Amino acid sequence: MKARRTALVVCGLFLMVLGGATATYVGPDDTLIIGSHTAGQPASGQAVRTHPAITDFVNINLLVRAEAPSGVFLGYAHRVDTTSLLEGRRHWTITRMSLGNVGGDMTEGAQSSSTKALRPEGIVGWLGSTSGDSVELAVPLDGTPIDVVAVPAAGDERVRISLGATVKNLFLSQLGVIGVGLVLIAFSFVLGWWGRRTEARAGTDEPSASTPSEPTPSATPSSSQPESWEAALAAASAASAASVTPSAAAEPAPAAPPVKAPDPEVAPEPEAPRGVARESEAPRGATSERAALPVTAPLAPVAPLAPLAPTATPTAPAPAPARRRFKRRFLLLLAVFPLARIFRRRALNRRSFLTLLLIPLALFVQSCAVPGPAASNDGSLSRTGLSLAEAGQLVDDPVDVYAPEFMTYPMWAMVATGDPNRIQLRTRARFSAKWRSQGTVRLAKASEVPVSVSKAIEPGPVLQKRADAMATAVGLWWGTGQADGVGIDGLTKKARRTLLKSGVAATEINVWPASDAPLVRMVEVSGGHLLWIAHTISTPQGRYRLTTVAMMAAEPQVLGSRLAKASQD
Repeated sequence: MKARRTALVVCGLFLMVLGGATATYVGPDDTLIIGSHTAGQPASGQAVRTHPAITDFVNINLLVRAEAPSGVFLGYAHRVDTTSLLEGRRHWTITRMSLGNVGGDMTEGAQSSSTKALRPEGIVGWLGSTSGDSVELAVPLDGTPIDVVAVPAAGDERVRISLGATVKNLFLSQLGVIGVGLVLIAFSFVLGWWGRRTEARAGTDEPSASTPSEPTPSATPSSSQPESWEAALAAASAASAASVTPSAAAEPAPAAPPVKAPDPEVAPEPEAPRGVARESEAPRGATSERAALPVTAPLAPVAPLAPLAPTATPTAPAPAPARRRFKRRFLLLLAVFPLARIFRRRALNRRSFLTLLLIPLALFVQSCAVPGPAASNDGSLSRTGLSLAEAGQLVDDPVDVYAPEFMTYPMWAMVATGDPNRIQLRTRARFSAKWRSQGTVRLAKASEVPVSVSKAIEPGPVLQKRADAMATAVGLWWGTGQADGVGIDGLTKKARRTLLKSGVAATEINVWPASDAPLVRMVEVSGGHLLWIAHTISTPQGRYRLTTVAMMAAEPQVLGSRLAKASQD
């Protein structure tokens, strides 16, 4: 018992010290600073970027702080974007991140990565960014490949980077570890009190259990509760006096066996209960020698016993109210009994003790464990061409965005706007470039704006072949007025009639794929695929740019078209 109590106290103190030190170092903001690093001299005025190994974790927030005398820009973006931004440019890469050891190396390139060359504040696509003399960002790591980039404002200054981690509820978990340590220490004292109480109860029952009892003659009738020797002697005297007659008194009385005085060692007076005086009783199972004598046996006259002096009865203290005692005992049993029961089972002593100690250790390890690496997935290296939030920086009132997944630049996306419904095509050559508009098509009133999907799947060769066939059918319709299996909207029919009324015969309309753009751009949407088709129409009056938006589904349908002079945007 003493060894267990000592082990509990030691483990409790260890958990209190460990949890207190961690909580003090982390602080209420759940922030753990790992280390700081200043870019090398060759990186003066150049951008600083984190290595992919530093951000390839999950279930943790990476805390990044950047400082520069004249200011610094700090942002993070998808790895496809940061690669496009810094590819072929000189920059400093943070390659090491351990406790007290943060460092990096210079990545050479032909071009500069200064603020003047990159202009990072005007780039659309940062997942998070800020700027100032001393800035801070919390980068959520969920397995998405992202990198952090810091660019100094001045061309001759170096950036100082501090890396850390923000673990949710880390401070509270360490307070819980301290609480577990306190519980272990308190339980060690309760366990000692429980042991002393058990020993006290065992000591109270020892005298009655260890008192030797005399054998009872077989002729003596057994009694479930034997009388004391004083009561037996008084009963025998009374019976003897009643049985003596005048005739019997004249005759000499037969010799009676001498009555032996009670031996105080054989029949000691049992202890009276606390605060209550009662007659002493013989131990259970022991029969007094006086009680064994026959009641009818003649006995010699016995002088009356002197009355005993009255014994002062101590006054018992007033008991506590029943409700208070019940509440105290209930709370004590609720807190102590489960754990005490574990320790009283000798067969599971060691196993239960180790289990009890592993609970706070598991809590501490769970709160302070190093986050696991992100799962390797080639699909995660792709980036959606344009998000709805980014589209809000390009157009007013964007309704939806239809963009496939890209692993490299250039990228494109179709953006749907509100009433009247229009779809606009945007392209981007690299991350530092702007999104360029490649045309806008107004949809017919009967046409509904398609609904995008969370992540568009790249179409296979079969779908691409169907899309090319639909684009060919649309081109033939402009020359012949017939399109088998493809529905044509009213705005597109009106545009063809307008072209024919301008003096161009149907046989003079020649439709060709556009030379400066892909014939078909296709992206998955709900219920099918959305197509952006680019044609060039040649007539005797000039060249036209034909843009068509169509829905390739179970029933292919043209949603809208735009016909403009080739010189027009």
